[in-house]
Amino acid sequence: MMLINKKYITLFLMLLFTACGFNVVNQKDLLNFKITEINVTGDNRVNFLLKNKLNNYKNDNKNKLVKIDLHTKVSKQIKEKNIKNEITKYEINIIADVKFTTSHKLKTMIFTISEQGNYIVAEKPSSTFNNEKNLIKILVDNISTQVIDNLITKVNEL
Repeated sequence: MMLINKKYITLFLMLLFTACGFNVVNQKDLLNFKITEINVTGDNRVNFLLKNKLNNYKNDNKNKLVKIDLHTKVSKQIKEKNIKNEITKYEINIIADVKFTTSHKLKTMIFTISEQGNYIVAEKPSSTFNNEKNLIKILVDNISTQVIDNLITKVNEL
């Protein structure tokens, strides 16, 4: 009986500690396109930050060329108020509609990315503005990585 239990334990440990051969794919290896043109409409501050993030992928020497049209919408809403009816938190929602066209198969695809976050109203208006600015930078970073990830999957599907 004890010998059978040892066999099962050994078999279980061998299965647990042996590798299955799965390798994590590096996203940079899948990036086989070059962004040729970025057209933006919508909120100027968000578009400026988003375009700067996406310009990093503009100078690669790849065989597939991609043209991107971005339309961004930013909405700012009151999230919380205190007992005195003073605003304590705002919520920012950024929606980016992305339309891209590939040159190698002349296909056009559209997808939408949405990010939202909250920031606290500080006692000084300058601190509140800095909180808003920092939140927008974080949300734009998230949107830019999602745009690149979606472009990688969609361009590789074509």
